[in-house]
Amino acid sequence: ALEAQSEAGSGGGALHDALRPSLGLRVWRASTWLRRPTVRFATKAALLATLLALPWYWSAESYASARARRLEWTAVSAAAIMAPTVGGSAVVGVYRVLGTCAGGLAAFLVYELAAGCAPLAFALLVAVAVPCFHVMLRTRYPKIGQFALVAFGVVLVNRWVAREDQGEGAGDLALRRTLAVALGVAAGMLVSAYVWPFEARVRLRQALSWWLLAAHALVARHWGGQVSCEAEAAAERQLQAALVETRALLADTLNEPRLKGPFPVDAYQHVINACQRMLDAVVAARWVASAEHAAVSQVSAASAERRHRDDLLALTMYVLASALVLKSPLPEVLPPVDAAQQR
Repeated sequence: ALEAQSEAGSGGGALHDALRPSLGLRVWRASTWLRRPTVRFATKAALLATLLALPWYWSAESYASARARRLEWTAVSAAAIMAPTVGGSAVVGVYRVLGTCAGGLAAFLVYELAAGCAPLAFALLVAVAVPCFHVMLRTRYPKIGQFALVAFGVVLVNRWVAREDQGEGAGDLALRRTLAVALGVAAGMLVSAYVWPFEARVRLRQALSWWLLAAHALVARHWGGQVSCEAEAAAERQLQAALVETRALLADTLNEPRLKGPFPVDAYQHVINACQRMLDAVVAARWVASAEHAAVSQVSAASAERRHRDDLLALTMYVLASALVLKSPLPEVLPPVDAAQQR
């Protein structure tokens, strides 16, 4: 119809111009891409790495100074601890500092004790590497063992293999390594916490709110018979992936500083478990409706009691989703979904 009207003359051209998005709308659509958490995280991580690497390319004097202070370790450490959430960056930063301190101290002791004795050096290397691998593979803190082994190898390689650091002692090199890593960790944590902060507890509430609304839409389409089984299966997989993401965010909340006290992990864990049971029930209902009970399901979907139950369920899920985002208390009385389900 629009093509026929555009061929008619100037009236069609005016309508086409009216339907064309304005410049402000185009700018708004482009700016929504910049507000994505992934884009913001990539932007601030790239800018931080660029700033920390700037002394290497500014001038010959700045390059020599940065090389003497081993600032490349600072840039690498800052980039390594950066995580999308504040809690993720904090826990990785603490593990990296602890592991670097342990690895640097072990490297200094091995170098001093095994100076000029290759068999003793080999035995001490094994004695340090085995506990590190045990921490990496058998404990809840694998990052500490990994970073300790990295620092241990870096210090010893620079002392035994590299020729440019022979004028520096093992203790000084280990201390320089620790200070450079600590500086990079501090820079990364500051950027994560104060530059476009992405707090796991805030994202957790937003993700649960979106999940409730999306789950209600899926339930409404399921009982209405408006989508195919393939589309419903794809939506169910998306909801399941969102629940996996919320569990990861809930784990990151434990590592975020909170002045009001510890985050109520158990309460949110019950909410996530309830969402998982709801999704399992929706999947089971889809399989039943797609089998020999499809006709019965279509007849029961038109009943007044079921429509009333679905309306109350929709109202409840909208109230819960709004309360999660607004951080407001729930009303004393919620829609009687249980009574409607019994009817």
